Amino acid sequence: MLIDTRAFGFELTDALLRHAEARVGAALGPAGDVARTTVRLDDVNGQNHGGPDKRCRIVAALRRHGRTVTVEATHADLYTAIDQAAHRAREATRRDGKRDLALARRPHHRAGRTPVPA
Repeated sequence: MLIDTRAFGFELTDALLRHAEARVGAALGPAGDVARTTVRLDDVNGQNHGGPDKRCRIVAALRRHGRTVTVEATHADLYTAIDQAAHRAREATRRDGKRDLALARRPHHRAGRTPVPA
């Protein structure tokens, strides 16, 4: 899986890059359905403001049906925001996979109708 990590509003350090790629890779790697992932790290309010202003947005392109999953998390600590977003991405890809299984198991004819014999 290809992980493209970008920082906006600050310089991306090696430690942040390794943390983001490790967490996102661990969260989405077992799914096996993710083709590529973009991790965007933002300092929403700038460096001179406090509060929950560090945001991590993850966009994962799935192989199934060309769909994408987008999640984000905002926190005062960027490492925590990355962890939360990775967790949300894992849950979102699991839900997407379960949805595909449910649709595949559903009967192809409408409920309450008897199929017409050929």
